[in-house]
Amino acid sequence: MLSVSFARSPHAHARIDRIETAAARAVPGVALVVTAAELRAVAKPLAPRLDGAGFTATAWPALADGTARFCGEAVAAVVASSAP
Repeated sequence: MLSVSFARSPHAHARIDRIETAAARAVPGVALVVTAAELRAVAKPLAPRLDGAGFTATAWPALADGTARFCGEAVAAVVASSAP
């Protein structure tokens, strides 16, 4: 069975220059490592579903893309086999 875990930013308002994924990809059992750069090629940002006075609709990327806006924002997803 596969599970997903998210790598999260330890910093708010942080510029993301690069995300090194080689070490994570090399771990036995890891099936996929995805960053915003890869996700951008195959998926659109999440579309807002709220509507109302004073609400400004803003598309939201599933993974931080270029900037981590808040501490704990997901910057990468790692899909790996569950514990044996």
